[in-house]
Amino acid sequence: NMEPEQINQMNEDLAKINLTDFPKSINLTAVSFFPNETSQVLSAIVRPDTHLQTLHEQVEKIVVNIGLGSELKKYRPHITLGRFKEKDRFQYEFEILEEPIKGKVKQLVVFESEFNKGKTDYTLLQSFDF
Repeated sequence: NMEPEQINQMNEDLAKINLTDFPKSINLTAVSFFPNETSQVLSAIVRPDTHLQTLHEQVEKIVVNIGLGSELKKYRPHITLGRFKEKDRFQYEFEILEEPIKGKVKQLVVFESEFNKGKTDYTLLQSFDF
């Protein structure tokens, strides 16, 4: 769990990010399992761009600054659509999208996730309008 001081510092630092610098649209390029075909998470894959990468780097610096560390994973933007509970789920194949689906981004939303009794609970910490 995050300490109240960490949450306060994170909120202050996130509020300093100038979200008006970022485009308000994203391109969804595929529907697939994430991070790979054998995963239980179904996602819409977002085309990475320099604006999203810059925003990710700014948020990552804030997270490190408040003492939560860095995941040091390659940034792969996606939107989680759902999760399969069964590890031995049916294998699905998805058609490749001929044209990206355009979406609008309206908020940067921060959740705290906590694994509790076999499931993950999410708590809304803060949201920032674009």
